[in-house]
This record gives sequence, C-alpha cells and structure tokens, in this order.
Amino acid sequence: MDARQGVSIGAATAPLGTIISGPLDLWLVAATHLQPPWRDAETFVRAYHVVQIVPYLAGLLLVGGFVMLLTSLHLLAAEELRVRTVWALGFVSAFAAMIFTNYTVQTTVVPGLVEQWSPGDGPLLSALTMANPRSLGWALEMWGYGVLGVATWLCAPVFARGTLERVIALLFRERLFHYRGCPIPPRDSYVLITYITPYAVMPTLLSSHKARFWTAALAGGTVVGATLGVRRLVGDRKAHHIERQLFATPVGLPLFTPDLADDLPEPARRYLLHAIAPGTPLAPSVYLRMDGTMTPQPGGSPVSLTAEETLAPLRGFVWTARAHMGGLRLRVRDHYFEQDGGVRVTLLGLVPLPSDSGPDVARSSRGRLVAEAVWCPTALIGPDVTWEAVDADRARFTLSVDGEAIPVAVHIGPDGALRAVTLERWGDVGVSSFRPLPYGFAVEEEAAFEGVTIPVRLRGGWGYGTPRYDPVTAATFIVRAAVFAARPITGLLGPNIRDGLPAALRNLRPEAATQPARVTR
Repeated sequence: MDARQGVSIGAATAPLGTIISGPLDLWLVAATHLQPPWRDAETFVRAYHVVQIVPYLAGLLLVGGFVMLLTSLHLLAAEELRVRTVWALGFVSAFAAMIFTNYTVQTTVVPGLVEQWSPGDGPLLSALTMANPRSLGWALEMWGYGVLGVATWLCAPVFARGTLERVIALLFRERLFHYRGCPIPPRDSYVLITYITPYAVMPTLLSSHKARFWTAALAGGTVVGATLGVRRLVGDRKAHHIERQLFATPVGLPLFTPDLADDLPEPARRYLLHAIAPGTPLAPSVYLRMDGTMTPQPGGSPVSLTAEETLAPLRGFVWTARAHMGGLRLRVRDHYFEQDGGVRVTLLGLVPLPSDSGPDVARSSRGRLVAEAVWCPTALIGPDVTWEAVDADRARFTLSVDGEAIPVAVHIGPDGALRAVTLERWGDVGVSSFRPLPYGFAVEEEAAFEGVTIPVRLRGGWGYGTPRYDPVTAATFIVRAAVFAARPITGLLGPNIRDGLPAALRNLRPEAATQPARVTR
C-alpha cells in the first residue's frame, strides 16, 4: 500500500464509520432500545441494552480512517510542509487516544457496571456514560474532535492542486494555496468534501502553548484513567468468577431434619434446631447485603459503609464494601479462595491504595471465613464439621479449610439463639508480627431468611473478650438481605435475571423474598 492508496482508504473509511455509527446505528438504537433523556444512573440501567454499544464499535472505523488519512497526507506532503504534518500526526494521535479510550469505556466498562449494578456505582456510571451529557465521556468526545480540528488545520496546505483540493483546503481551515500539494483522485475529493464539512466549523482553540499543554495533560490523564479502569475491570471479573463458583447451586441438596442433629453435643443441637427450620435445604453458601461502621484507626472516627458478601464457609468468600472517608469514596474488597486471600482498597473505585496480601493475610482471611460461618448455619452440618461441647451454653465447631483446622466457639442461649462468637484469629492488629489474636463479636439481633435464622446485628472485632476491646468503637454490621444457594436463582428472582450470578444478586429489590420473616432478640 502506498500513501495515495492510504488517502483513498482513509477518505472512504472515515465517512463510512460516520454513516454507520451515526444515522444507521442511531436509527437501530432508536427503533429497538432507545434510552430516555438522562435522569440518573438507575434509570439508565433499567433502559440499558447491549445494542446501545453498537454506534461506538462502528465509531472505531471513523477513528481508524482519520488516522490513516492524515498519516498518508504526511507521507505525501512537500518537504516544506513536513513540520506542520508532523504536528498534525501528534494531534491526530491524541484524537485517536481520547476517542478510542472513550469508546472502550462505553463498550466495556459501562456494560460491566450495568451488569453488576449496585446503587453505590451510580456516581461512577454517571461520570462515564455518554447518556449523561455532563459526563467524562462527552468531555473526551468534544476535546477529541477539537484536537482533530487542529490536525486537519495543520494538514490543510497539503491540498493545493486543482479546484477540489482547494475546497478541501478551505474546509480544512487553511487558505495557503501557494504550496505545492499532492494529487488526489476526484472521487476521493468529493468524499472528503462531503465528510469534512461538519468539522470545518471547529475553531482552532488549541493553537496556544498553554492549550497544547493542557491537551497533552488531558491525553495523558486519559491513558492513566483507561489503565486504572481496565485494572478495576480485571479485578471485578476475577471477583465475580469466584462469586459464581462459591454460589453455584448444587444439584439435589439434602433437606434439614431434626434427627440430623441427634448425635451432636446438646448446645450445638439446640443452636442448629433454632437456626434451621425443618425441610430447609442445606445450602453450602449465602449472599448477604449489609450496612455497618468501622473505625480504621484507633482513636479515629467511625466510617459508615455498605457491603455485600458471597460466603461459602468451606471454600471462601468475597466481601466488597463502599465507604466515604474525608469526603472521598473508597472501595474495599476482602476475599479468600483456594489459598489466596487479600484486601484491595481503591480511591474513587479506580486509584489503588496500599493493600494487604501474602500468606499471613490469606491465613487471617481463613479465620474470618470460618468465624462468619454462623451466617450460613446450613453449612455447619455434615462430615466436614466437628462439634464439641464446652459447657452447658457453649459449643465449639471446627472447620478445615485448605488444610488448616480452625476452631470457633459459640455462646448459645437457652432458646438456641446465638449470643456470641469467639476464636483465635491469625493477625497483627496492635502487635509487631502476625500471631493468634482474640477475635469475635456479640450477636445483638437475629432474623430468619428462607427458613434460616442468622445474626443480623453484630458488634465486635479484634480483641473481643479482652480488656483492650472497646464496644463503643467496635465494628458494627446490620444484615439487610440474605439469599441462600439452595435453588436456581431465576426461580427466586424472576425470568429476567442474566446467567451471571452477581448481576442477579445486585438486582435484588427490597420487596424480594429475602427479607426477614421473623426477628428474635
């Protein structure tokens, strides 16, 4: 391919991309799944359909066409014009980076946020989607095509032979006809005239050094933002993959009958008969939604948060929380699965902050996993769990997770209600190195979900049961909803649930059948 062929291909590809991504695809979207005028993120999610990304995919033709066109013009330019066309290549590269980044966000990040919708992601979705006229997407779009206007202005002198080329030069915002230009086939000239006209009105606002600096800064920020967005997308997909494995609905779950607890110590039997109604499937995992407060540093102020967790006591968990600290939005994800555990913290959902990982952190996460098994008591019956009595009101169960046996003590009331949970959990809070430390929580309230009674109001943390424990600054959690992996998710939530489990769970509504059936204190 020579430069003249490049001009021809670019001149044809750019308007083709415009026609497909513009009138044709916009008609397709309007005729099938039109978005209403922007109101908020939740309205956008309800009206979203995958067909709405088609215009952006077609827009990549437009971007590629312009890059090829201006690159080929540079190769055909006279020697005295090469400085201008080199600058034009820089600006068209910035244009391509901005528009390609924006369309990548529209076709990958936005659909991902919709699929895994959570109200906490509303501000991020509002900032990214081009359905919102005040979004970052529209800022990238406008700046990108503004930069393209500068690139075409710089290339204008290349067109200087014949009437058609002079018209193109005029439309490229330049009237320097005395330069020796390159011959352009008439058919391509007509295409260029037809296509370039809409961009002829773009002002050359970026001609100053200051404006160029900010353009470069914006382009660099776009690349960084895209990198962070991809990083989050990869992390989210990994977490959702783990969630799907943890919450996979087994075939032929056994049902609970009181005789399954006959051979257990009396406190354990009393607890399980209280926690699991007869005929309830023995689900191995549970999905939870909760609110809470935590104090990140001793003497600091408590931070409110909302969280969701997928928990399988014998395998692992994924806990994702959203909070605001110092006016900034934080996202915290704690997980354990197949001997891998760690805590990831991001600012504004994108910027990574110092996080914890490694063998010690994974071991600590195993301790958390087993302690929270009381949120899924249906997993505490079977050959993988051993029970022993401590006294008349306390029992101890032991779970083996990835080769480590972890004992947990539970305090049981006369009616079988859970009062407290304690264990020695591997950690380094308040000490110089990792070691077993007291950990636990008091149960202040219980509620029944789908025949399973679990703690819904808890208070506790590190040092529980020791003089250093302060109930005033202790972490608190209130469970708002629970779904047990006991039946196909579509049967529970309706026919419009997608195959991916996290999307189904994030679309739970308060009126769903997962609200507490009764409350005990």
